[in-house]
Order: sequence, then structure tokens, then C-alpha cells
Amino acid sequence: VRAPGDDGTWWMEDQDGKVRYLEQALDYVVAECGATTDRVWLVGYSGGSEFISQWFFPAYAEHMVNGGFILFGGGDAPEERTNFPDVAEERLSLNWVTGTRDVPDHNPDEFDGIGRARNSLDYYRAAGFRRTWSDWPDDDHGSIAETFGRYVGRVLDAAASEK
Repeated sequence: VRAPGDDGTWWMEDQDGKVRYLEQALDYVVAECGATTDRVWLVGYSGGSEFISQWFFPAYAEHMVNGGFILFGGGDAPEERTNFPDVAEERLSLNWVTGTRDVPDHNPDEFDGIGRARNSLDYYRAAGFRRTWSDWPDDDHGSIAETFGRYVGRVLDAAASEK
């Protein structure tokens, strides 16, 4: 799903509006395309990962029966503590893949993908999520994109074998 608005990003401006936009997109797919939401997988990269882990997942997790998320190249913890339903903490699978070289080059104010991803993993584990997984390969922010298919397949295959 493309980000709404003129900025074309998930991580900037009007996060609440973007949460509503994605919820409406999911509702549309159910109503108009006959999809079900009994298993929803959210997958993001960079700013999309940030949006999922910080804003969308905390707002939408209570609607997810099964599935979870797979985040590449970042995905920080929410700024505020969220209370998640026990069933979400038990059933949903939360996954992070970020390269160990996804760090600021020379400016500490630059994006720190690995730092944000590790912070998020710690946050969600502390929140009670039991099905978490992470991998920190020797990649940078760009080269991690070459691994998307392999990791998505791995996570979905693992989820299917648990059924």
C-alpha cells in the first residue's frame, strides 16, 4: 500500500490519519475483494517498518487474530506504552531483520536502523509478546533489501508449520 498524502512517506506527518487510511484499506479489501483478516501479515521496510511498529501495530493489534509483522531496516518502539490484549501477545508473530551495518555513517542524528530495531524488539518482548524472532545479518540499509523474499518466506513457512 502506498503512503497517502503529498509527502509519500509513512514516517512523516499525520500518523493518526495514516493509521485510519491503512485500516480503511484493509476494510476495503475485505468488503470489496472477499478477503478475510483472520491472518494478517504486515511487512515494512525502513519508514514502513517505523510506521508499523510505532503507530499501526499498536492501534491494530487487537483486530488481528493471527499473523503479525516482518520489519526490515528499522522499526522503532512506540513512543508511548501500549497495553495489548493477551491473545495478541500469545498468537502474533513479531519479526525483525536489520543489518548490523545499518547505522549512522558520520552523523549521530542520521537514521540508526539496527538501534531502532533492537529497541523495538526489547519493547515488544517486555510488553509480553512471546513469539518474537530477529536476525541481524551483515548488511547495511540498502543491501538488506536483497533478502526480503528469503526472510518473508522463512517467517511465513514457520508460521504455517505451527498450525
